[in-house]
Amino acid sequence: MYLLDTNVISEIRKINTGRADAGVETWAKQYSKALMYISAITLFELERGTLNLEKQDAQQGAVYRRWLENVVKLQFNGKILAIEAETALLCVAMHVPDKKGLADSLIAATAIQHGLIVVTRNTKDFAHTGAQLLNPFKEQ
Repeated sequence: MYLLDTNVISEIRKINTGRADAGVETWAKQYSKALMYISAITLFELERGTLNLEKQDAQQGAVYRRWLENVVKLQFNGKILAIEAETALLCVAMHVPDKKGLADSLIAATAIQHGLIVVTRNTKDFAHTGAQLLNPFKEQ
């Protein structure tokens, strides 16, 4: 099963437009959506991006808002994994002795906790975590 990073969710959004990365499109069509999860951190990042866009360009922000509400939240209903005590403890171990990016470490800790593979373009940002990684942008 898979934990999708924000960049993968954003790329999957492009599939119906014909602008998606071919590797991501192939990967996404190859696996059932039932095997795909997101972290609460990914939802946070998507919401933050949508709010920023709404402030900069109301029309484009409305497009993203509809996508977030009517596609992402519905598609991942019951499959948005929370940050729990175990997640926090796994994450903090990734920060000693060197501090790393908190969001990526929380996503990685969530994946480890639930036995999931992190699907991301940014494998170097997750390399220190010990999480299993898949980069559909180059591996397909």
